[in-house]
Amino acid sequence: LRKSLERKIRKQNILRVELIGYADPLPYYEEAKIFWMTSKFEGWGMTLVEAMQCACVPIVYDTFSSLSDIIDDGVNGYIVPDNDFRMFMQKTLDLARHEQNRERIALSCVNKVQQFDVNEIIKRWNALLNSVVDNRNSYVFANSDL
Repeated sequence: LRKSLERKIRKQNILRVELIGYADPLPYYEEAKIFWMTSKFEGWGMTLVEAMQCACVPIVYDTFSSLSDIIDDGVNGYIVPDNDFRMFMQKTLDLARHEQNRERIALSCVNKVQQFDVNEIIKRWNALLNSVVDNRNSYVFANSDL
């Protein structure tokens, strides 16, 4: 679609649009303040988590179920009803106009995504597996008394 988009940009004289192609997203996350996600479907929003890790406040359409695991609406980002463009833009303008609020939410983003850190996930898996082993041993011991 690149050629078609380039023609449309030229024909409609759309300003401040640059088609980057494949690139490392980190410099963009580090420069951005707000992250828009308009995907119709995601299994797990990896770009969403990456952006939040860099203190980008996400505004996302409510189009996939894992969103509620990642974003606490109004605390570390905004989940907007699907296709509600007015609300999407209103949340964007609110963040742009109220820097202190945006900074507070950005800090909440960074704090939230720490729970997805690989070391944190390993701790959770270990705790789960240990509880299964402990429960199994208790069950075997309890049944062996019969």
